[in-house]
Amino acid sequence: MCSKRYGDCKDMSSIITQMLRIAGIKAYYTWIGTRSLPYDYSDVPLPIVDNHMISTANIDGKWIFLDGTDPHAKFGMPPSGIQNKQALISIDDKEYKVLRVPVIPAEENSMVDTTTISFIDNGIKGHEKVTYYGYQGEDVYNSLLYRDENETKDFVKTRMGKASNKFILGNYTITRVNPEENIANISADFEIPGYGKKLGDEYYINLNLEKIFEKQVIDTVKRKIPFEIEYNSSTNECHILEIPKGYEVSYLPKDFSFDNDLASIKISYKVIDGKVIASQEAKCKKLMIDPSEFEEWNKGMSSVQLQYKESVVLKKITN
Repeated sequence: MCSKRYGDCKDMSSIITQMLRIAGIKAYYTWIGTRSLPYDYSDVPLPIVDNHMISTANIDGKWIFLDGTDPHAKFGMPPSGIQNKQALISIDDKEYKVLRVPVIPAEENSMVDTTTISFIDNGIKGHEKVTYYGYQGEDVYNSLLYRDENETKDFVKTRMGKASNKFILGNYTITRVNPEENIANISADFEIPGYGKKLGDEYYINLNLEKIFEKQVIDTVKRKIPFEIEYNSSTNECHILEIPKGYEVSYLPKDFSFDNDLASIKISYKVIDGKVIASQEAKCKKLMIDPSEFEEWNKGMSSVQLQYKESVVLKKITN
């Protein structure tokens, strides 16, 4: 393992456990099932409950779950695929413990996006700066593994794309802000031909460039099993439109929000110093939406769909 730097989950958990013990840290072999297996040991005390192996350390009375198969696992943050699963920890040849892996809250898996845009002759142009944290940052680091220059550009275009499939990626930079904490930043220039309309003396533009909860209404006729979300997440977007010279805002959409135990979103608009600032804050709060919760989930998701259609209207100033 040490020389070849290769192994499966059993190999990696074994060497991690032994290395921790050599360092004087209490560490234990641990069996666990990924979230692809919907069983707990307390429900089905059989080997079918687990399909994976990790190491668990006890440091200052706190249990830390360590998975060597995750190349960018942050210390103290279990991989998203084993959140909320029961772990079977081998204390010794006679004693075992069953512990629940924690679920990481949405606030720790955030994306913060600041995008400035302005009108051009045939659409809009802009610059976006996005910082990723937690599992969202880990997704970026994992996606950049083993990619050549062209594949990296394709990834950035997909990740940073907004508003329309006509999105054109310009110059971009990827900054690995803090790999140990899974913090990454991507900045990019872009153009979107045909986005935003000028009709006579008016401009119309939808500043919901990313519709986070679009098409998230669950079809309760066809779906009878729970709806799974990979991890809880938080998104904070700020789209800033430069008002063209000689124009003013004639219509600004009303602020909107909903908040329940499953998800929340807040959309707001304001005009400051010749700019329209559209902010969107969204959270997914639960990993598994049960059929009994579909109605509550759909109520919130349906309400935001109309808001996503709202546009800002600018009109030419007349003397």
